[in-house]
Amino acid sequence: QTIHLTVADPCSDKPGHLLVILVHKRLPKRGERAPVILRAREPKAGSVEILGLLHSIFGALNLGLPLASQLAASFIEEWWKAVIARFSGKPDVAEAIIKGFVEMNKDHLVSRDASEAQRHQEMMALIDILRAGLLGQQRSAEQFVAPIGPSVETASVLPTAANPVVIGVKEADAIRDGAKLVWGPLEQLTLRTDGFKFHTSGLSIENPERDGYLMARVRDPRFVDDPDNPYTDAAQRRAEIVVLGRRGYKESTLAGIDIVDFIRDNPA
Repeated sequence: QTIHLTVADPCSDKPGHLLVILVHKRLPKRGERAPVILRAREPKAGSVEILGLLHSIFGALNLGLPLASQLAASFIEEWWKAVIARFSGKPDVAEAIIKGFVEMNKDHLVSRDASEAQRHQEMMALIDILRAGLLGQQRSAEQFVAPIGPSVETASVLPTAANPVVIGVKEADAIRDGAKLVWGPLEQLTLRTDGFKFHTSGLSIENPERDGYLMARVRDPRFVDDPDNPYTDAAQRRAEIVVLGRRGYKESTLAGIDIVDFIRDNPA
């Protein structure tokens, strides 16, 4: 059995996150969507067509839309490959794809006459953002490959019909194995917050051991039961907090944090 999926934006569970990273050169904010999302439906009775607003750019649309579609499909195809590689034990392949994104952005910087120092600074910043965005996709990757196994041989993502990205049992098993972390003991942790997701019990934090961010899992019932809780209050202020939790490692890399209790704010 084969699963075929057509995916517009595989970056995460919210549409347009990859587009936000590429256009604005930053991670998406909580609840943020793509800068441009087109929705269409059949005309309703009594509706009228107003063509004046688009009349002056009809010629450009004929040229721009195919090009935009081609570029978007290429980005999405490469992003999927990076996600699969990163969480199936091939971080070097994922890193090469990230560098490819940055090289494409380099051409843009050259075209607007950015200085060499400015190009280097912006490219390094984009590398950090892409790495952080990629690391945030582990849960999405695990959920996507969950059906692949004894009865489902492959799943295909189709950024374009001509270039499907295929995930087989071997890659799916590697992604599932990568989710198995070695957990340390409960300890007092000082963490810098950067946002939250109620529906996943996730608290975005700065990685305490390296550059980038992690989505910590909050097991404290207050996080879900009480919207006005110390975690969300701290995240809205991007404040530093002291909590009781444990660290999860994949090999020697910190890959997860479980939080079980809030101790206090940590004033600057």
